[in-house]
Amino acid sequence: MSGSRRSQKGEKTDHSLLERLKQENRKLKRENARMRNVLARVDLSKYEHLKELVEQQRQESKAQEKAEEKKASTWNCFDCGEGHLQLMIFERRDGVFYYRLCTNFECKKKTPLKKYTKDVKDS
Repeated sequence: MSGSRRSQKGEKTDHSLLERLKQENRKLKRENARMRNVLARVDLSKYEHLKELVEQQRQESKAQEKAEEKKASTWNCFDCGEGHLQLMIFERRDGVFYYRLCTNFECKKKTPLKKYTKDVKDS
């Protein structure tokens, strides 16, 4: 008797699992059809405009990376070779001054203090 109960109980769980999977499958088919309709309504001219914007953004970021790379190579630290010399500007009573400090925390390289003018370049 207990053997037949187990098989009936197992069949019920298999049947409920099968019904649940069928219901989920129908739900996914409806979702798929809805997404196809949404996709069919997409205006391709807007998509092409977005594609151009993305490409323009990529080019700008590449140009910015190249500029930063050039800047870093111009002011490489000759002591450690890992960091670059960053411009540090500060004001005192007798004027505006600057020096360059290595970005590598282990390196203590620092240029002499000089009077800041507009000719001083960060790059």
